[in-house]
Amino acid sequence: MSRYHCLLDINPPDIRIRDFGSKNGTFVNGKKIGQREAHQSPEEAAQIQFPEYDLGEGDEFTLSDTSFRVAVALDPENAKTAQQQSPPTIPSNQENLKFITKVQQILNKLY
Repeated sequence: MSRYHCLLDINPPDIRIRDFGSKNGTFVNGKKIGQREAHQSPEEAAQIQFPEYDLGEGDEFTLSDTSFRVAVALDPENAKTAQQQSPPTIPSNQENLKFITKVQQILNKLY
């Protein structure tokens, strides 16, 4: 896995992933969605626009030997509030930041 392996775009409720031309590829539910050619350098691969893929509840994406399962959930306080509101609210930037921070912590442990 490299530092610039893929893009994980989280914009609730949408989650998308795109490989950045990684050496070992990015997989979604066991299917390879992107990888540079063996003869390409990281710089050459960075110039290629690999397609984005939508991720949903229960999908699994794999980077090297590490897999992540997608789960979409509100914390209990927001779940109560959301049930009382119509239409449903989009999670706040603070909640998104908490999630992104957790993902960064996981990735930092891998390096």
